[in-house]
Amino acid sequence: MPDGIAVEIVGTGPSILMIHGLGATSNSFEPLVSTLSRSFTVIRPDLRGSGRSVTAGEVSVAAHVSDMTALLDEHGTDKAHVVGWSYGSIIAQQLAALHPDRVDSLVLLGPIGEPTPAAREALHARAANVRAAGMVDIADVLSQAGTSADTKINQPQTIAFVRESLMRQDPEGYAQTCESAAAATAAPLDHIKCRTMVLTGDEDKTAPPSSARLLADSIPDSVFMILPQCGHWPIFEHPRAVTDLLLNFFLLEDQQVISAKVYRQYSQSELDDEYNNRKRWPEFTDHFAKWTQQSENTRASLPNTLDIAYGEDPIERLDVFPSEETGTPLYVFIHGGYWYSLDKSNYSYVADAMRPNGITTAVLNYGLAPDYDMDTIVRQTRSALAWLYRNAQAIGADPNRIYVTGHSAGGHLATMLLATDWTSWGSDLPQDLVKGVCAIGGIFDLEPIQLSFVNEKLRMDSEEAVRNSPVHQTYPTSVPLSLIVAVDESTEYHRQSKAMKEVWSDLGYPVELIVPEGNDHFSVANDLGDPACSLVTHQLDQMKVAFSGRVASVSAAGQ
Repeated sequence: MPDGIAVEIVGTGPSILMIHGLGATSNSFEPLVSTLSRSFTVIRPDLRGSGRSVTAGEVSVAAHVSDMTALLDEHGTDKAHVVGWSYGSIIAQQLAALHPDRVDSLVLLGPIGEPTPAAREALHARAANVRAAGMVDIADVLSQAGTSADTKINQPQTIAFVRESLMRQDPEGYAQTCESAAAATAAPLDHIKCRTMVLTGDEDKTAPPSSARLLADSIPDSVFMILPQCGHWPIFEHPRAVTDLLLNFFLLEDQQVISAKVYRQYSQSELDDEYNNRKRWPEFTDHFAKWTQQSENTRASLPNTLDIAYGEDPIERLDVFPSEETGTPLYVFIHGGYWYSLDKSNYSYVADAMRPNGITTAVLNYGLAPDYDMDTIVRQTRSALAWLYRNAQAIGADPNRIYVTGHSAGGHLATMLLATDWTSWGSDLPQDLVKGVCAIGGIFDLEPIQLSFVNEKLRMDSEEAVRNSPVHQTYPTSVPLSLIVAVDESTEYHRQSKAMKEVWSDLGYPVELIVPEGNDHFSVANDLGDPACSLVTHQLDQMKVAFSGRVASVSAAGQ
């Protein structure tokens, strides 16, 4: 046994080596042990500097790896399944990469890798704090910050256990472990030869799904899973789910992991497929090319003013295509691209359908992920609408007749505009600034997006997803809402639009759900520049309703 290392060993069968995280001990795995020990020999050490193990001697990732191999040798174990959680995942990664012959399979819970410079600085500051003031402040902060919103509400005993685990740490041992984590370097992940499962919580701020997925993608034979309503302490927050996943992973002989349900009835791969439009319709590039060419033609043929600044950020720009007359309705279009791609210049062509109907068109840009987060993207679209209202007359439009359409991510952003408290943006702005919205292929609940592959770019946590989900907003004004979902869209896209329709209907507000035949997520937008397109005529009809009682109407909607 390595000198000064406390260890518990229980059960019979193949060995599982369980390596705990910072501020935890071998007891952290207790919720899993009674089940796992029926089929495995469970080896649980307290890392040097933690729990009942000594702080004396070197506390480093390299020293921990040496301790783990010595522990396996002492127990006569040539090869073990290895579970590493949080800080323990760094040790587990190094162990599997440097000693691949000793690791049968690898599970990384809430995994972390080489820290960023900012994270290193924070860990050193934490070490200094506990040396000066003890564990109380850290225990209070981390027991709250490290757990999910659901855990805080429904599992107060878990909060208490996390706090107690932290409170029981030797401050010097904890400080040295913080410094060890700060000094950690990335393991050569391509050297990991065993099957690997990477598992994190959807609300894990230490190991967010986006970074955990990147880690999984760097390990040759790995699977990635997300636990819903879970923070950084999955063993305490969802012990049954973690136990089941570990058993499935370790026991399956055909090396296929039983798919865990991460959202509704969907496994991770199934959920990703529901929202992977480009995989579902690989000809999407043809549609993009068509929109781009049509838009180039539009900019060449119609009067326009391009790249008007509506804010200080260089991305905060919009293009205006004026009507032949002044004082006309203003049609605002917000582009799609899953909040991380495309541009206003891809959608100039929508002006071709509006100008013959006496309508001015504005197509706006917003910041793209990952450089801009969802809070910022929503704020930018609101800023653009505030600018358009205040400057409508200068571009030949009527500020009291603004209608907004968005495609895909743009449908989400257009709908979020309806939840805006415009009076908080300025006393000159009316609460009904936007008179109507048409959301084409829109997303209205960001929870599944936050759990899907899309979040690799968006990097939302669960709170940001809820904060920016139209289905969770308050709507102060009744305006007509059109929800367009193509017949060939995925089941989830249809559910999204139905959910938004239910929200609007429950408020008693006017709403229509339209399912165009013969279209998919991309082709549904192809004819938005054609005045005879049924979706164009529908929007014109909706504008008549939205602008009813205003000084002027839509130019007889083309009549």
